[in-house]
Formats: sequence, structure tokens, C-alpha cells
Amino acid sequence: MRSEKFSTHVALIPKFFLSFLSRFLFFLVFFSFSFSFLFCFSFPFLFCFSFPFLFSFSFPFFLFSLVFSFFSCFLSFFFYFLFFTFFFFVFSFFFSRLFFLSFFLVFSFFLFFSSFLSFFLSRLFFLSFSSFLSFLFFFLVFSFFSFLFSRLFAFFFLLFSFLFYFFFINLLTLPPQHGRVAIVTGGSSGIGFHVTKTLCELGMHVIIVDYTGCTSLLDNNAASSNKKNLDLSIKSIKKQVPDAVLEGYEVDLSSMKSVHKFAHDFKSRRLPLHILVNNAGVMHIPYKKSLDGIEKHIAINFMGHFLLTILLLPVLNVSGTNQLFARVVNVSSSTHRVGNIDLTTFTSKGAKPTRYSPYAAYAQSKLAIIMGTYELARRLKAAKCFRVTVNSLHPGLVDSNLHSKAIFPAPLLRRLIGRFYKSPSQGADTVLYVALSPDLEKQSGGYYENSIKHIIYLSIYLSICLSIYLSTCLKPL
Repeated sequence: MRSEKFSTHVALIPKFFLSFLSRFLFFLVFFSFSFSFLFCFSFPFLFCFSFPFLFSFSFPFFLFSLVFSFFSCFLSFFFYFLFFTFFFFVFSFFFSRLFFLSFFLVFSFFLFFSSFLSFFLSRLFFLSFSSFLSFLFFFLVFSFFSFLFSRLFAFFFLLFSFLFYFFFINLLTLPPQHGRVAIVTGGSSGIGFHVTKTLCELGMHVIIVDYTGCTSLLDNNAASSNKKNLDLSIKSIKKQVPDAVLEGYEVDLSSMKSVHKFAHDFKSRRLPLHILVNNAGVMHIPYKKSLDGIEKHIAINFMGHFLLTILLLPVLNVSGTNQLFARVVNVSSSTHRVGNIDLTTFTSKGAKPTRYSPYAAYAQSKLAIIMGTYELARRLKAAKCFRVTVNSLHPGLVDSNLHSKAIFPAPLLRRLIGRFYKSPSQGADTVLYVALSPDLEKQSGGYYENSIKHIIYLSIYLSICLSIYLSTCLKPL
């Protein structure tokens, strides 16, 4: 069978390593050259300014030299701080925070070390030079090589950490899934498409829930377009996986009535449900309310999926066993860190804010996913009779059609740094890990980035988690 090749260790992450490393090296070399000039020439130019003081060997000059050294180091450190700030926000989608902190501290240490060494050694040997030009030449060369040394050390430190992080931690085991059933929302494109394809290769019966309510925001012909895309995706997967058991439904995830109808239709078929992947979503779209009066980011990204999960929870519970729990996988985002919860947006009475930000709305919806996941997991654990786990994750910064309806400047940002995004197939890796890895059996309420669990302290926000949970207007468990 085609799926047998997935029954042993499958290096899904190293394929990401190969493509991402080439992009990372390009990025590193480009900024290395740019900041090398800033670093190597900031000292000499400032030193030229202080040249009249060089012939004074009094304490004031020594004090000036000391202040100048600190200022030079600070200037270099400031440039690199700007660089690493941008670097951190882009690549924090791929790495752990501890890894970045370690790398930044080590690299900063060598920047300071090389800076002081350059200045004080040149100051020590100043009298041995016959002219200022020869001294300046020595200063430039020494600064460059001291910088090169610190750069090489930092690069090899990064490379070793990178290899360890991806090859020794994130090797994913995907066991066969014959006879099991999964639902994947947004499974006709992007991350969801590759998740669906892999599940089919593993032998699962997969049901794609395509979301009609998302693309219809800006396109009057979206319904027919969605149907066509869904059919094409199913044909594409069946062509690659001839024995795939695959079907599709069109559901408006922003409409509670539409979600109820799909859940009722699915239950009437008496099928089991072992995995529910809540992947569909919208990002950075203009302000608009759903048919239920809910802001679209909240309605689609959170409420529609959360309602679907609650409605299918009895089926998931019956399908799970004491040895193999059913799983709910909620795709969130690292942008939850800048999200703020406004509970009025979770009701139909919520008025349009005076200053609407699609970026804030998106971040809020992703934070709501994590908080709702936490609350549901807490209740399932307390009930002790449910054989269902629920976890959330961040798949990475992925180049998918999720950006297609985003408003400015998101499309511009995608053009500028899009080459550093993960591909949809690479973004699917963490989703597959949370959905299938035996390591996460009976683990619930967690949040994962790059297949690594991240701790989020939500216990102090129980009232908000509860309010978000109850916003679906369903009775508590």
C-alpha cells in the first residue's frame, strides 16, 4: 500500500531544513555585508573625529578614549539590535525563543569583545606607526578580522543549533491510519490541502469542509469558484493517491446555521470521527459582520470552528478509546501574542469599533482559539469521561492563499519577505505532528510551535476563557 512508507520515521522537517537553509544563508550573507560596513567603518570615522586628542596622553584623553570606546560599541550594538529585532520577528515563526535569546547573547558578547579589542590594541600600538594613515589602515584591517571572527563563531553556533533543533528533535513518526476518519476544514488549499493529502496517504477517510463564507467576502462569484476549487483539489489528491477515500462539503463557517446543518448531516451518517483539524480561516480582511452579526475574523476563525467542535464532541468521544484518544487540532498563530480580547466582538450586539484594525482583529481571533482550546481541554479533563484531546498550534509563517484577501500592507510585506516563508507542505508538518504523533497521546490543552510545546500561562485568565467558551451560546459540559 502507498501509505506503508509512512509507518516508520519520516523526516518531514529536514525537507524544510534544506529549502529554508538556502533562504536563510541568502538572508544572512546580505545583512552581513550591509552591517559589516556599518560595524567596521563606524570606529575609524569616529576615531578621525578624535584625532586631535591623540597626542594628549593625559587623564582627560584616557577618559575620552574610554567614553569613545563605549560609544563605539553602543553604536555597533544599536545597529545590530535593529537587525536582530527584525530578524527575531521574522524568524521567531520558526525557532524557539530560548534558542534566539542564546544566539543573540553570544553574538552580542563577541561584538563587544571585538570592539574593545580593536580599539585598545590600536591605542596600545599607536606609537609604533609612522603616520596616521598607517594606523588607520591597521585599525580597519583589525576591525574587519575581529568582526569576521565573531561572525564565523556566531554562524557556526547558529548552524550547530539549527542542525540539532531540526534533525534531533523534530523527526516525526506517522503511523498508518487505516479505517479512521478525519475532518479537515479548509482542506482544499494551502496547509489544509497537504494535511488532507498526507492523511489520505496514511489510509484515512478524509472529509474536506470548504468554507464558502470566506471568499465570498469580496467576490460575488465565490460560491461557484469554491465548488470548482474543491472539486479540483479532490481530483488532484485522488490522482496522487489513487486509493484515497475523500469527499468534500461546502460550509459557511461564519454562519452558525450552516455549521449546525453540516454537523447534523455528518451525525446522520453514523460515521466515527477520530481527528478534527480546524484549519480554515481568514486574515486581515476589511470589517464585515456575519449573518449572525459577529465580526468576520471571530466568526470564521474561532466561533464557527469552536461550535463545530462542540457539536461533534459526542462523536469524537465515542470514536476515541482508552488507548487511542480522538484529537481536535486547532490551527492558531503566533500573532496571538499581540492579541487583546474584546468580549463585545463575540456577540451580535457588538458595534463597529471607531478605529478598526484587521491586524488586531486577526490577532484577537487567534488568541481566542488558544484560550478556547485551554478552557475546553480543562473541562474535558475535569469530566474524566471524555476520550478526546484538544490542542492548538502555530504552523509557521506560510506562503498560502490566506494572504489573498489581506489588505495593505500585508501583500507588500509578502512580496518583500515572501521568499523566507514556509511552503504550505512545510507548514503542514506541525499540524500532522499534533494530529498524529504518538508522543502527544492523551496530551491536551497544549500550544505547539514547530512541533515544540510552548507554555502559555492562561490559568490567571480563567474568567475570560470561560466567557469565550460560553460565547457559542451552548450549555457548558
